[in-house]
Amino acid sequence: SPWEARAGLQAVKLHGRMYVLGGRTPLDPFQSNPPVFGASRLHADVWRSDDKGASWSQIAADDDSHWPARAYFQAVTLDGAMYVLGGQNFKVGVCQPPAPGAPAPPSCSDFFNDVWRSWDGVHWKRLTSSAGWQGRAGLSATVLNGTIYVMAGSVNDDSAITGGPPAREYFNDVWRSRDGVHWKQ
Repeated sequence: SPWEARAGLQAVKLHGRMYVLGGRTPLDPFQSNPPVFGASRLHADVWRSDDKGASWSQIAADDDSHWPARAYFQAVTLDGAMYVLGGQNFKVGVCQPPAPGAPAPPSCSDFFNDVWRSWDGVHWKRLTSSAGWQGRAGLSATVLNGTIYVMAGSVNDDSAITGGPPAREYFNDVWRSRDGVHWKQ
């Protein structure tokens, strides 16, 4: 495939076409000094196949012209549109000043709770910057009877990468929405 190898991407089918969205390409931590574990190249691109995956065209750039680059998000289709929900951006750096004498965490990802919609994969509209559910990655989402459901996920980077707190928090909640804007737990 023409897109860069990646994890945490999403794929959906809409109007008989296949779409691949976003994700992350892990970088070699030893390419920097000191090593930066968890560093990744994030993607916000959208690719479309009109022939069952035999060939692909990039239809949305890998830039900030639509939803911010992210991985471990969800994408679903509803009523002729695709939706992007949640995810994280794998920022690397110091999030906040550490307590005196404490080591600084090397990672400070943002965890999204925004919702974006597109009818064609090219033009995107942010429906909300803050859905009712807390920002998260690794969530699950599905559509049933005209309703989008968001379930579970987690927030905070893996302590194996950051070397310390805050600890990853896992969710076991379920949220639903008929329009991607209004959410009910």
